Amino acid sequence: MPRDLFNRGIDLDLLYPPFLERLLVAKARARARGADMLCTFGYRSCEESDELYAKFLKGGPRAAPGGKSSHNFGLASDECLIVQASPKRIVRWGDHDFDIFAGEAGALGLHWGVAYKDKPHFSWPGFVSAAELEPLRKIWIAGDGLKTLPRLQRCWQYVDSHSPAMPEVTP
Repeated sequence: MPRDLFNRGIDLDLLYPPFLERLLVAKARARARGADMLCTFGYRSCEESDELYAKFLKGGPRAAPGGKSSHNFGLASDECLIVQASPKRIVRWGDHDFDIFAGEAGALGLHWGVAYKDKPHFSWPGFVSAAELEPLRKIWIAGDGLKTLPRLQRCWQYVDSHSPAMPEVTP
């Protein structure tokens, strides 16, 4: 999958590998149907989530506080439609800009944030609400002193054993 479908600052190593696999397949399928999607956010720290949440409370885009976002555990991505790739990339977040990608992501079992008015948000199912994320938050806190990736890997072990059944992935 071309790297140009992810903002430069996104570290793909910080996304849950089964989620990334499904995200890449959904992107490839959507691209084949004429919809190139750009990932604008993947993993983000709790501190970054707190900053975005403060902006949300002042009227900004939807965001959850730190520890209550699937982004904090490498389980989510925010997407937008690329309407012009070059010479200067133009993206859009319109009402129907997610239809093709959402269909492909849904066919792979991924969760879409449309129900809570967060159309750009796609995530791993079963780890969406604050209550569902609480065990991961506790695992994260218990790993204090570890670097980001090892902490995420501890969370992903839990996700591996508590995820819902998912459809087969075939590119």
